[in-house]
Amino acid sequence: MLGTNSSVTSQLPINVDVLIIDGGMAGLSRFLRQNWHGIGKCVSLHCCPYTMTKDTLFVLDRLPSFPLVTIFTGGSGQAFKFAPILGKLLSELLLEQELSVDITPFNIQRIQLNLAN
Repeated sequence: MLGTNSSVTSQLPINVDVLIIDGGMAGLSRFLRQNWHGIGKCVSLHCCPYTMTKDTLFVLDRLPSFPLVTIFTGGSGQAFKFAPILGKLLSELLLEQELSVDITPFNIQRIQLNLAN
């Protein structure tokens, strides 16, 4: 399995498999030929899209207008690696407990500021 992390700004729904085949297959084929001898033809190609913020960091916060709503988004295809601490932080937010880690870098305000720029 090979993958690439790239930012595509679009409105869903899009046909991401066509996007990958049209835009990325040549680069992938070139990489395989240069680095792995004996690789045969591609028999299947699938895309797994995910949400990503402009700065590639998570959003983990309460919604400013709805303080009873806690949000996590923008996992950028890497959130699974942080599942234990994300779960703990989400539960601490929901239960209004002291946070075990400073989540300031992940607040939703930074996204709103980035949108203005």
